[in-house]
This record gives sequence, structure tokens and C-alpha cells, in this order.
Amino acid sequence: MVDTTATVDDVPEWPGPSPSEFVEPNFPSGSCGTLTGQKARVTYEAAVEHPAALLEEGRVEEGRDLVDTTDALWALEGVVAWLVVEPQW
Repeated sequence: MVDTTATVDDVPEWPGPSPSEFVEPNFPSGSCGTLTGQKARVTYEAAVEHPAALLEEGRVEEGRDLVDTTDALWALEGVVAWLVVEPQW
């Protein structure tokens, strides 16, 4: 969850499974998880439609911080969540 003035009505609905099904703590970056198969496809296609949620290759390496990616917000189980999709080819 993030501190934002956006409401669940302001952001797209998270298309993937509940993060509790696949996200685990990943120190020091916070939490991380992996989706495969159809769940990954549906989530990736939704992120393409909501491009701020799609992590561009090289973004971090170029010194741009993910913290400013406030548009990677999704409605999830009645709250606004910050979830970034990073394809692994």
C-alpha cells in the first residue's frame, strides 16, 4: 500500500492473483514475486495498458528511482496498491 490521494475508483483493477499468493519479502527492496503462465500473461497485458506499472529495462540503472513511479497504482481488494510489473524474458 502507498500513501496517495487516489482512491480505488481512480485506478485500474489489479488483474492478477492476490499478491499474498506469490509475493514474498525481498530485503532490502521490499517484496517481490513471480508469476508464470496465463496469470503472467494477463498481468503483463494489463500493465501494457497501464504503462507506469511496467518497469522499463534499464530504468534503475539509469539512476531513475522507482519511488517516483506513483502511477503504478492498482485497486486491490478495496485498497490502492503499488505493484510494478517487470517482465523477465
